[in-house]
Amino acid sequence: KDGTIVALGAENIGKTGADGKPSARLPVIVRLSPKGKLLGKTVLTRGGPARWYDIKDALVLDNGDIVVAGEARRDDADAASAEGYVLRVTPTGKEIWGRMIPPSQGQGQRQGVSVTALTQVDGALIAAGREGRALTYFRLSLDGQLAWRRSLPPKQTAVTASEFCAAPDIAKRLGMAEGDGAESRNSTSAPLMNLAEVSAFACRPAPSFTAATALAVRPGGFLVLGVSGRDGDGMTRITMTAIKNNGDVVWEATHGDGPVNVATGALATADGGFVVSGITTNWGRDVLLFKTSATGAVQPFTGIGPKAEAKPQPKPAATEPAKDEKNTSPEQPVGDAAAPPRPAALRGPAAGN
Repeated sequence: KDGTIVALGAENIGKTGADGKPSARLPVIVRLSPKGKLLGKTVLTRGGPARWYDIKDALVLDNGDIVVAGEARRDDADAASAEGYVLRVTPTGKEIWGRMIPPSQGQGQRQGVSVTALTQVDGALIAAGREGRALTYFRLSLDGQLAWRRSLPPKQTAVTASEFCAAPDIAKRLGMAEGDGAESRNSTSAPLMNLAEVSAFACRPAPSFTAATALAVRPGGFLVLGVSGRDGDGMTRITMTAIKNNGDVVWEATHGDGPVNVATGALATADGGFVVSGITTNWGRDVLLFKTSATGAVQPFTGIGPKAEAKPQPKPAATEPAKDEKNTSPEQPVGDAAAPPRPAALRGPAAGN
């Protein structure tokens, strides 16, 4: 509120071994004046064994306190060892409370947890991220008490895809089997790729995954934006999950058919729907923007901002038709009502052409 700029990041701490590898990485809060002058820097030291902390999201509360969330790993490259964390600190960087988010009971010790999105709803904190291959979200009070925690497993291969891969005529469906006929193959053409490779890639039992990318407030709850896909595909889809304040799912929707689609934010609209932004590689590497209904269905998007004002058109000069003995048409009006002759470039083709 006073114009102070707060920057968040991480700082490598200590060195071990001949390679000089840092022993840990800790969250850092840097405060700057509106003119960029350094006002202070705080390293959020953590107890317990050395860990590698990454900040994934942050939220400024009405009183100026900052809530920071992310993941902490035992080793920089060991994502499976990650635990999520949420910290609340004062504007000067003093910790008020901190909570680690370990894997759920019964999920095993190799289900890494990461908190990637934060929002404030109904006087509480909502956090979301991933747990192993599942999307996870939970509610915290403003003093750090866990109210509830939920997980949504990734969607498995669609029934149509399972039926396709189990069909005895899969070769014909792929259109590259021997003996399909001259209409699909001839002696001079070759299949684009080996049928066995196509079948192995399309029908392999690759595990699916899903994770949260952003949160948005909606009436009576919140919206979790996420990403889903299968290992090795290089393809991701956008997921939208509407959730009540008690954690129950209201509806789910999935969008995107290209190689990579990721939603990075959403805003609720007056009709109960959302405007969603993100990135896509469907047409290269582009910004993605679309509008949904109150149940997540894509709607036509008419644009952003006010309509462009129409530029006034100059009045055509008054003309008088040339007097021609062969012209037997009625006299043309003159003045503002006169119809100027069309330029040659706009005239239609001559009769018979």
